[in-house]
Amino acid sequence: EHGVEAALARVDTTIAEREAARDRSALLDEKGGDANHSAEKIVEIRRTVEG
Repeated sequence: EHGVEAALARVDTTIAEREAARDRSALLDEKGGDANHSAEKIVEIRRTVEG
């Protein structure tokens, strides 16, 4: 079989899941929970829209 589902069925994703969790944790430690500063951007957009 071919495709993503077939490839995933052939491998053990446990290691990849563990590494992804480590990466997410490291990024959260480094960048914080709002790495894109979305709350600040929303305020700026509102200011722009409101004039």
